[in-house]
Amino acid sequence: MGRGIVRLAPDEYIEWSTVVDAPVSYVMTTEEALREFGLARVLRADLDGTSYRSPRLTLADLLDSNRAGPDESMATLDEIREKYRASRP
Repeated sequence: MGRGIVRLAPDEYIEWSTVVDAPVSYVMTTEEALREFGLARVLRADLDGTSYRSPRLTLADLLDSNRAGPDESMATLDEIREKYRASRP
């Protein structure tokens, strides 16, 4: 599967890796996500919550098995949003 685009909240997108089960980018605005990933992938994330197609993964699926917290622990959606907003370049 690899990497997909995840819509965390309105105007908040992140690139997620199913290899590391965590985000691999900072939180981006819609405009930034469109420039980085293109319209089709962002639209899929808007419609389905993620751009993953096969298997079709939801944000809930990714959160249930994430390793985005300290020492690869699970993080909540709010913790992910805060941590990866702070990682903006």
